[in-house]
Amino acid sequence: MICLFAKAPTRGKTRLAASLGDDRARALACAFLEDSWSPLAAEPGAIVAWDGEASEAPCEPSRVWPQGEGDLGARLTRIVRRALAIEPWIVVIGSDSPGLPRRLLEDAVQRLRTDACDLVLGPAEDGGFYLLGCRTLPNLDDIPWSTERTLEITLERAMGLRVALLDRWFDVDVVEDLRRLKARIDSGEVHAPATAALLGMTTAWTE
Repeated sequence: MICLFAKAPTRGKTRLAASLGDDRARALACAFLEDSWSPLAAEPGAIVAWDGEASEAPCEPSRVWPQGEGDLGARLTRIVRRALAIEPWIVVIGSDSPGLPRRLLEDAVQRLRTDACDLVLGPAEDGGFYLLGCRTLPNLDDIPWSTERTLEITLERAMGLRVALLDRWFDVDVVEDLRRLKARIDSGEVHAPATAALLGMTTAWTE
């Protein structure tokens, strides 16, 4: 099972909003969501783990699972446990990496589908991870999220599990990340049409 873990783009990402304003950050969040879900929509059984009103989700209600309450660890654990009750594995990505290269997602799926590992993580350049895939979930209680040690501590919690790490990638948290994303869209490395259209109309946002 593949899962997009996302929230309603009511205000957009906080750190982008601090630089760009709420309206621009919200527009970017909407584009990120569209570009993150569109490649998954045709995947059999793909779902959206949603924080917000179901009617605002980017897919039909039957594919929406509510994240519920708690911090990120609690919400991830809830979704993963629900998935593993009906499927042998799950891969979770967020909407902060629009246009995530397909090869990274396929690598994670292949490793889990062939039972080559228990846990797959995609290391993010800020110390977190952009992808979590598992057959067995480590304890995510009280992990410090959005820090340079998030991945390190998650790996410590995974002792005894067969762990695979994917190639590094990046989340878009601040304007510098947005510049990097635009450069990779312009070079053809990243396919994110909704984000590309928005940035093409508003190049000043990344200057």
